[in-house]
Amino acid sequence: MSLYITQREGKKGKWSYRITDKKGNYITSKSGFKTKKEAEIEGLTQEIKLYQGKVIDKNISLFQLWEKWYHLKIIPLNKMESTQNKHRLRGKFIQKYFGDSPAVSITSSQYQAFINKYAETNCRDNVSRLNAEIRSVLIFARQDKLSIDLFTEGVVLSGRESPKSKNERYIHSLEDYKKLCQYLEYLLDYQESVIPYLLFRHSHASILINQGEDYLVVKERLGHASITTTIDTYSHLYPSKQKDLADKLDDLI
Repeated sequence: MSLYITQREGKKGKWSYRITDKKGNYITSKSGFKTKKEAEIEGLTQEIKLYQGKVIDKNISLFQLWEKWYHLKIIPLNKMESTQNKHRLRGKFIQKYFGDSPAVSITSSQYQAFINKYAETNCRDNVSRLNAEIRSVLIFARQDKLSIDLFTEGVVLSGRESPKSKNERYIHSLEDYKKLCQYLEYLLDYQESVIPYLLFRHSHASILINQGEDYLVVKERLGHASITTTIDTYSHLYPSKQKDLADKLDDLI
């Protein structure tokens, strides 16, 4: 980074500072200082803040913004590794598509084209998650005083149809569990892959829930560090238990 101090022509010309990156690209500037010393002090202060990440470079790319947001807002939450990986995959797509282009230069039409490209290979739910994530990044950048448009506003979300509904993706009976076990035993090699163990782990949890066990039992069986992990992962299986309870109450009346 380089700091330049200049004065307008004339004895009473105002002083200004200008900061550029290593390649000479403009980062920020300000004018109107009465003395050279005032411009130098303010310029040095801004340069230090840039080094410390307290203000955002106007030439920062969308991926770099996303990366800063991810490290400051997502990693401290200690989310599951699978969730972290989904964030990272979205970050990689942002990086591949926009490259080093400054985030402030992205227009609404360019962003719409980006969303349409992502929608070619993803379902609408995934497209919606990507858009929501980028909106969070833009709001984060604005809070750091970066003047940037919310180009996520008004975007049209599309996407491929999901091959199965959410309800169709889960095991609902012991008979389904037996079929899955037979299929995996026939198809997968336990000595070559860890996938069979992971699948049996989730199906085991599904059976426990189907048999009426509560979250705490499932948590202990799976070795989750937090009950929140268990609830986030398997809450979709519990609504049916509410219906079972209602049926039992009806029988008592």
